[in-house]
Amino acid sequence: MTSLPKALLRNGAAAIVLLAGIAAASAQVPQDAAPPPPQGAVPPPQSAPPPAPAPNAPVPNMAPPALPSEAIPPPPGPRWVWQPGYWAWNGYQYVWAPGRYVRPPHRHAMWIAGHWVARPRGWVWVPGHWG
Repeated sequence: MTSLPKALLRNGAAAIVLLAGIAAASAQVPQDAAPPPPQGAVPPPQSAPPPAPAPNAPVPNMAPPALPSEAIPPPPGPRWVWQPGYWAWNGYQYVWAPGRYVRPPHRHAMWIAGHWVARPRGWVWVPGHWG
């Protein structure tokens, strides 16, 4: 009878070592790593830019931060246009809206990026548009 508890103890210790190894191996694999999309594939829809603040929301009284350097990935296909990222105001602080590729509305359309303008009551966002 004494051999049964020793076998259970040995097997229990082996199970603990096995579980610890599995936990350590899964911790080293990045969970958000995804393979790159195939060449010429249409990118998945990206999250929408931050919503515009309500009309009665306070306007920022300080200039937006400097634009960070943004790595522009290769286009997903021909005639895709890069819309650069921008600082958006959420009613309390500036939040970064990253750039993305979009399809223009017609063949010769050009994207004119939005920008912030200082006004007497604060800073105002002039949205980007197609020209």
